[in-house]
Amino acid sequence: MPIYCRIPQMIIFGDAIMNRLLEEKELWQPFQKAYTAVNFAVAGEKTDTLLYRIRYSDWNLLSTGKEGMRDESSPLVVAIMIGTHDVGNGNSVEQVVASIDAVVQECIVKIPLLSNIFVLSILPRALDSFNSMIAKINKRINEIYADTKLLNGAVTAVDLTPLFKTKDGAIKVNMYLADRF
Repeated sequence: MPIYCRIPQMIIFGDAIMNRLLEEKELWQPFQKAYTAVNFAVAGEKTDTLLYRIRYSDWNLLSTGKEGMRDESSPLVVAIMIGTHDVGNGNSVEQVVASIDAVVQECIVKIPLLSNIFVLSILPRALDSFNSMIAKINKRINEIYADTKLLNGAVTAVDLTPLFKTKDGAIKVNMYLADRF
């Protein structure tokens, strides 16, 4: 059965970082096949446009098979990495946190069969200008979802920052592309 006929088990939302997964064919294709993952990430995406796309799309189409049959046994996981462009556009910590939370809330309302949401941290930048603000946003997101009752506690913040920093806290510049973003 071709992948396009299967009901997705994972949806990915985000900006260019998540969108670049599609370019990494050796990584993406086995993952896509194993999890029937679909990547709706858009380069340059901000929380307001992602919120709009979630709010006004018909997500019921993802939970029906080729013949329109629901597969109630297939849980759906959403991974979200969003907010870096909001930071770059001058939004405050509070605005970015509220916008990310609005995206999570809208996923819960709009996407059927949703079982888990993973909110991935905003990655630190290779150039330090925004990293203090990004650290505050990530800390606040971790606090919000540490004891959440949303989706029966199945909303999890995942802080990826340690993967991009050395033990002494310096940025691992080799982890970034030429644009240092």
